[in-house]
Amino acid sequence: MDDLKKALLARKDVIIRNLTSKMLGYALGRGLTLGDSCTVDQIAAQIAKDNYSAQTLIRGIVLSVPFRYQAGTILNKAVKETE
Repeated sequence: MDDLKKALLARKDVIIRNLTSKMLGYALGRGLTLGDSCTVDQIAAQIAKDNYSAQTLIRGIVLSVPFRYQAGTILNKAVKETE
């Protein structure tokens, strides 16, 4: 168990970037595109800066441009129907 912990801590940045990618993809309900990589990089950098806080991960996803401005959401469809 100690060896696993050491191995994971040695690659902390890789693990955080992968976790961020998976969580963002889940939040968006789609696979990530090449354009999403900048968002993933920004969120992962902020997580590292904030001492790997899970709260920073969630906040970063929720405040990200891809999450806030998703095309085809129910709200966007409702607005188009009323026009």
